[in-house]
Amino acid sequence: ETLVKHHVLTTNYQGDYLLCHDLKNLSLLDLADILDVPRQLPKERECLAGLPWGAEAVVHLGAVDQFTREHLDRSVESLFCMTGNTGNPSKQEG
Repeated sequence: ETLVKHHVLTTNYQGDYLLCHDLKNLSLLDLADILDVPRQLPKERECLAGLPWGAEAVVHLGAVDQFTREHLDRSVESLFCMTGNTGNPSKQEG
C-alpha cells in the first residue's frame, strides 16, 4: 500500500502490482523514507540535551545515521546491476 501511495507501484485491473517508477531515479534512501525506516537519532534532539549521556548519544547515533546515509546513497536499479559477490555495481555503458 505504501509503495502504491508513493507511486512506486501501481495495480492493474486484475490486482497485480506493476512498477511505475524509474528505479534509476529512486535511491535506497528515498525508499527507506517511503517505508518509514527509522533513523537512530531522533529528529527532536533537544530531548537528549538534558541527559548526562545525551551528547555522547548524539555523536554515536549520528555516526550510525551517517553510515546508513552513505550506504543507501545509490539507486535501487544498482541492486540489479551487481557482478559477482563484490558488492560493486557493474560498469556497463548504456
